[in-house]
Amino acid sequence: MPTFNRTLWRLAGKLANRLALQPQPAVNLDFTPKRFAQLQSLAERIEQSVHRGWPIALQHSVRELQTQLIRSCRHLDEIAESLSTPLLSVLPTQRLLYEELKTLSEEFEDVEFDLREETISVITTPITLEEIELGRFRVVLSGKDLVTGLSQVIAVDANPAVSRPDITHPHVNDNRLCEGDATVPLQNALWDGRFVDFFLIIQQTLLTYNSSSPYVSLSDWNGTRCRICDDSVSDDDSCCCDHCEQDVCDSCSTYCDHCYQTSCDDCRETCSRCEERSCASCLAVCPDCRLKYCSNCLINQLCEDCDAARNEEANAEEEEESDTSSESAVHTDRVGEAAIPA
Repeated sequence: MPTFNRTLWRLAGKLANRLALQPQPAVNLDFTPKRFAQLQSLAERIEQSVHRGWPIALQHSVRELQTQLIRSCRHLDEIAESLSTPLLSVLPTQRLLYEELKTLSEEFEDVEFDLREETISVITTPITLEEIELGRFRVVLSGKDLVTGLSQVIAVDANPAVSRPDITHPHVNDNRLCEGDATVPLQNALWDGRFVDFFLIIQQTLLTYNSSSPYVSLSDWNGTRCRICDDSVSDDDSCCCDHCEQDVCDSCSTYCDHCYQTSCDDCRETCSRCEERSCASCLAVCPDCRLKYCSNCLINQLCEDCDAARNEEANAEEEEESDTSSESAVHTDRVGEAAIPA
């Protein structure tokens, strides 16, 4: 004869009382004569317009009837849809819940019941997603949360994301599972008192990875990958280059000494004169030597050496023009003079 567990029986009774508080679905079965009387009135107006030969009135009445028929069909569809779900939930009995609690211990190796706190705790099998071992999780369901369907999912063998120590699973944040498509099945399982199905659905959801909506993607689980050195680092040790917009580690990035934006090693350059760190946008090319310089090392848009060279060339040209002018003046002064014989 099976052993009777008094603690489970009392817990089943408390949970049955909790489930009795679940809201009943709203019922909207509106078949008031007013709706159909309006359709009949429009039909009579159409017949009258045809009989008396009123084309404008006929056209207006036909359009109005079409509109009302569409609205009535939509209303009937809503009623039909509301009838697809039970209008009165069949509440699970204490006996049914008792049997569910007993079956939990057969389905899972580690199950705990707390009569005082009205909680059920189950530990899942080890979870591995894309060769990343996330370990086991403890799923805790409280009687206070039976109606809402909320449960806690706590990592037992925690292997959190490097960048987010609070994320222990791609779809678990703050010990709450993002249920996704499993939301409705989980809620239905609870309302029906199918605790075994509830915990199995949770476990299956943990074994599933949705790459389109993770809190931290599995590709970044072991850290953000630096584009330059290919190392994985935490968010605190990485940054985004303001120029190529790629993630890089702190060792492969620096700040521009002029605009203070972040530059990775590939986007960073140095001034050809002062050798200060700079991004490409803060450097200018000297048109003469074609080297890059920061604004502090440019004079009239030229580097110091090229500016000096241009000044020397300009000075030499001025001196040459001055000498040429002096010689021209001497020859001009002697024009028209007679030769003096020896």
